[in-house]
Amino acid sequence: RQSALNHGLVNGRNLAAAFAVELTHTVDHIDGAMDAIIRRTPIDADGTPRLEELKLWREDFSLLAYPAKYLGLVSAEGKLIFSNNTNQTGPNGLSAVDLSDREHFRIQRDHRDTGLYISVPLPGRVVEGKMLYFSKRVESADGTFRGVLIFVVPPIELARMRERIDLGERGPLEVVGTDDIVRVRASADHPDGNVGLGASVRGAPWPENVPPGGYGNYTRPGALTPIDRQFNYRR
Repeated sequence: RQSALNHGLVNGRNLAAAFAVELTHTVDHIDGAMDAIIRRTPIDADGTPRLEELKLWREDFSLLAYPAKYLGLVSAEGKLIFSNNTNQTGPNGLSAVDLSDREHFRIQRDHRDTGLYISVPLPGRVVEGKMLYFSKRVESADGTFRGVLIFVVPPIELARMRERIDLGERGPLEVVGTDDIVRVRASADHPDGNVGLGASVRGAPWPENVPPGGYGNYTRPGALTPIDRQFNYRR
């Protein structure tokens, strides 16, 4: 039995490392696409971002920014002023949707050095179902806050590796934020990743402060399924 456990630990550590590389690549790709849009979005003299460049991205967005499904630009006041989801915002991308209460907007407005922020899974206001909202601050040359660029990503897109590896019938693959909140959890019985979205895994022996690149393992009953599990993690 001990030999089997040791073998499982080694396999789990290797899979966690491989998944961390793939996930990092996905997030970096989204981050780079957002930076490219922000750099190419001029700010008018009155502080309003121009929408022409965003309209050019609309046609090829799914290809250039995969796996993001939608993009949106939110004004400094928290109003959605552009979206490629034309079914919801009309032909010019205009909308009266108010996102000023959403954390992915407020954190960019209130903290200039936030960088890329990934929300907890949230029900959308212009899209159906729970989504992850990637956000970055938009500002003028003098650093004045001018709005927030948002990419909307279906949670399962962060766990596609689960489709290519065999973790057994009870082996889930999870992405958990540094706030201990589940962004996605894909398993054999729930391959769509819609179970456990937004759940907290906080509590010993879950590590509180994993440094970048840190890894480890532990055994405890699952927070979402109350059976003993062997967990392997990597940041």
